[in-house]
Formats: sequence, structure tokens, C-alpha cells
Amino acid sequence: MSDGSLIGMPVEASDGDAGIVEDVLTTEDGTAKYLVVRNRGVFGSSAVLPLSSAAIKGASIRFEMTRAEIKAADKFDHSRYGESAGLFSTAAKDYDRRVGDQ
Repeated sequence: MSDGSLIGMPVEASDGDAGIVEDVLTTEDGTAKYLVVRNRGVFGSSAVLPLSSAAIKGASIRFEMTRAEIKAADKFDHSRYGESAGLFSTAAKDYDRRVGDQ
């Protein structure tokens, strides 16, 4: 499964639905490190969770964390999880590739 195919997958916590994968953050060499998970609330936020803690279960991704723990996880911040930190957005790469193909 490619990093890009994880985007949009539902995320399950130990106590139910936790949102969807909004992005996959990779190192410069393309190694996937983190998932950016968007919760489904009206004022949703994006939590950054280590991919190493995730398990793919069929068509969803599962974390052995509660929804509250996921909601309380680090929020996405470009200075901490962006290019200056050596991490790159799979969603942005996919977008650039699609726009370049037009």
C-alpha cells in the first residue's frame, strides 16, 4: 500500500471513530513517519500520530488509543512537522504531481 493511498482512510480509536487520514508525512528519502488525522467534529483539528503506532485493519487504520488521546495528541504545525523539520507532505506531492500532469 502506498503512502498516498492511506489518505482518506478512516481512522479508528480503541473506543470508536477518530476521523480520517488527511496526510502522510515522510522523510526526504520517502520513509513514512507520521499520519495527520483530521477528526470529524464541526471544529475539527488535525492530530499528528506516529505511523509506527498504527495498524491497517481492512479498509481502516486503527490506533490503540482512545478518541480523547488522539484529540489531545500534537496538532499539525509546519514548524514542527514541515520541511524545516525534514518532513514532507504526501498530499502536497500528490497534488503537485496531478497539477504537473495537466
